[in-house]
Amino acid sequence: MSDEQPEKCPCCNNPWSKGTGDMFAQLCAMCEETEAKDKTDAVPGLSPSNLDTTVSPSDNFFSYANGGWIKSNKIPAGYPSWNSFLQLHVTSQERLRHLLQGLEGGDAKNGRALTEDEAKVAAFYAAAMDEDAIERAG
Repeated sequence: MSDEQPEKCPCCNNPWSKGTGDMFAQLCAMCEETEAKDKTDAVPGLSPSNLDTTVSPSDNFFSYANGGWIKSNKIPAGYPSWNSFLQLHVTSQERLRHLLQGLEGGDAKNGRALTEDEAKVAAFYAAAMDEDAIERAG
């Protein structure tokens, strides 16, 4: 057991050591401002912009923790709900569609022929998107 005392947050005397990487130690607004200058210690997936610091965490922790994200991410038309996982899914689907459509007609942009595997993927995608042929085939 070590005799060293854990490093405490200088502004709120948080007992969780900032050195542990514990996300709870990273939620202090003053610490966020201090650490914003050095992004190398940023906690992946935890963005201060998602917080609503106008709400006290002791009054409504959900609004404090999610209010910023909710305000900046309205539910898109056609969706009954919206969250970061749906956002990731939609973005991933759009990127995939863009990649597959880029394979249609060869790779003229890069001035090279498609590899055998790329040609197979392009043919499969084109067949799947040809709704008229699918309807004719029954």
